[in-house]
Amino acid sequence: RMLTGDETVSDGNAWIGSLALRQHLQAFQQRVGYCPQFDALLNKMTGRETLFLFCRLRGMCEDMIDTYVKELTAMVDLIPHVDKCTDTYSGGNRRKLSLAIALCAAPPVIFLDEPTSGVDPSARRKIWSTLASLQRTYGSAFILTSHSMEECEALCARVAIMVNGRFQCLGSVQHLRHKFGQGFTIMAKLRRDLVDDSSYMASIEEYVSRCLPSA
Repeated sequence: RMLTGDETVSDGNAWIGSLALRQHLQAFQQRVGYCPQFDALLNKMTGRETLFLFCRLRGMCEDMIDTYVKELTAMVDLIPHVDKCTDTYSGGNRRKLSLAIALCAAPPVIFLDEPTSGVDPSARRKIWSTLASLQRTYGSAFILTSHSMEECEALCARVAIMVNGRFQCLGSVQHLRHKFGQGFTIMAKLRRDLVDDSSYMASIEEYVSRCLPSA
């Protein structure tokens, strides 16, 4: 919240290029996109009007806005609803629009607070693909918070784990898994008549031990 300007910086500083958060707050914020955890939309505007508004606030050339908004709505799978008022949107569609707002004008740094919460699995994967494509195309840096390790694996080059507001570890997904992973759990479903069959259970244990000697 300090990096996005929602709260006053209590200590330290942050930079985007040569721009410091404390000394160049307005210029710093112009280079930041933000998708908050709770959608903050203007309910009497359509999705298209909302995106036009934020593109203009970003200073985009008027001739480019219409094409860019069409691309954005396609990226987040919002085309069927873009001309409806946002107060008619489902939770998932409101999330998609909030994400599209954060992407307006492709800022170099984009903060995403649980960007796919409330979104169906198909749309979630499309959003992941969109974010990865934007990163490759524009070189934008994405900083996201998530409770989904699957989402972190899909999007993040580095992962930080926080407990009570403090970093506990930082590294690639592979590094963290290697250092802190507790292995895998195998779950087997048995027919009811075999649950109490000790010889059958022993055969399963023997099979697992043979295939996974360190298990």
